[in-house]
Amino acid sequence: RADTQVKVRGFRIELGEIETVIKKLDGVKNAAVDVYTMSTGNQVLLAYASLHYGYELDTKTMRQQLRQQLPAYMVPSKLILLDDMPLTANGKINRNGLPRLESDDELASIYVAPVTETQKQLAAIWCEVIGLNRVGIDDNFFEVGGQSLLATQVISRAQAYFQVELDLRVQFEEPTIRVIADHIDEALLAKQLLESDSEDMDDEEIFDI
Repeated sequence: RADTQVKVRGFRIELGEIETVIKKLDGVKNAAVDVYTMSTGNQVLLAYASLHYGYELDTKTMRQQLRQQLPAYMVPSKLILLDDMPLTANGKINRNGLPRLESDDELASIYVAPVTETQKQLAAIWCEVIGLNRVGIDDNFFEVGGQSLLATQVISRAQAYFQVELDLRVQFEEPTIRVIADHIDEALLAKQLLESDSEDMDDEEIFDI
């Protein structure tokens, strides 16, 4: 249906297709998918689900199952469990009655604060580029409002700040601060070792003279 077809991150998406996959998950009674527009103007997918009586599912497990069945761009950035889905008088899902996020920060998963200086600086870059107040080191870049063009900006700024070369693929394949910061630290260490070897060679040349 045209009224449930949206364009998010450059992809045309049929919300009903995602809802169908969610409803097929074991224990799910009903589901709805909507679009949330961040303060920056970026749009992400939100999913809502209610469970059959007696079932206990956590959103992390459900989203992992969805990743196995849907393309990455169709996996909702956040999944919210409801006791009951709001319905209209004729029994259809009342989308206007679905709970809304109060801020962009609610897109983040369980918050794990940056610890190392590399993680802190990378988190600051993410927040500035995406438009968040904070981001955890295990948050997925594309699930907290990131998109392809913003990923390029993040890598460019990180390279300029840390003065190392970074493969853009890392931002797409392993898009968390924890993993990317490890890549940066490895690149920094390799750079230091290279510079140290270069200085040693210069010292040897001076000694030979």
